[in-house]
Amino acid sequence: PQTFPNIFARDRVRLAPLADFPLRDPSITKGHDGAWYLTGTRPTGEADFQNNDGIFVWRSEDFKHWRDLGQVWSIEKNATAPLSAWQKEQRVNPDDPEGPLVRGMTSPEIHAFNGTYWMTYSMNAQGTGLLKSTTGKADGPYEDLGRITRDGSDASLFADEDGSVYWVVGQGWIAKMKSDLTGLAEPLRLLRPAPFPAGKMHGSAYTMDSTHSPRTLGLAGAHLFKANGRYWLAAATVRDRIGTGCWDTFVCGADSLDGPFDEPMLMLTARFIRNKVL
Repeated sequence: PQTFPNIFARDRVRLAPLADFPLRDPSITKGHDGAWYLTGTRPTGEADFQNNDGIFVWRSEDFKHWRDLGQVWSIEKNATAPLSAWQKEQRVNPDDPEGPLVRGMTSPEIHAFNGTYWMTYSMNAQGTGLLKSTTGKADGPYEDLGRITRDGSDASLFADEDGSVYWVVGQGWIAKMKSDLTGLAEPLRLLRPAPFPAGKMHGSAYTMDSTHSPRTLGLAGAHLFKANGRYWLAAATVRDRIGTGCWDTFVCGADSLDGPFDEPMLMLTARFIRNKVL
């Protein structure tokens, strides 16, 4: 069995509070200048993460103190035709499907490669797109390269060592992108791990056999990276690990993007109670 590399144990620091407003789906990258850049879903007003007017970025040189670089993309000001007009459409609220329609950029991720910065985003879990900094700076300004998928959320980018760039979305769907990153160069395919452990005794009951085990790593938030010469896919899913539903993050590895991927391993734990992650 493969062991996930312990690449996160060194140089841990406790982050000071950024601001007095809520933020979720955080994404951090190390920039070309050696500084760290952070983004995430910032709601408008109350903690309604499905409604907002775009994306904000923060910068840190020591990973402890963060400076607000402001709003780098506004739906109202920047979402113009033809590539960005779809951002202004109202959608079903994935957090409350029977409630009022919503409009917001969710789960943004910031990436630094090819001499500039890239920002993936989702529109209320119903489509994903990509922004590119036109100045090579993390605070932009950004241009919209358009809608990449017509559904899905939690979009991410993976730049391989050979220069190929892949779009990663949702449960672990992946496709190679065009050289200019304006779209996909191939159909999306789903990366599948080996079955979750099964057939084991838990108290007086057994788990189901492996043919009934989930064949996706997670439900959302798939992220692909490379470490120790292997490809690692991480994603979040709900598991009844401690007698209540937990949004845990699992990871599986492979020697090739074509797989086969290993059996999932627990990577990060989070307790899920009454719609709040503690």
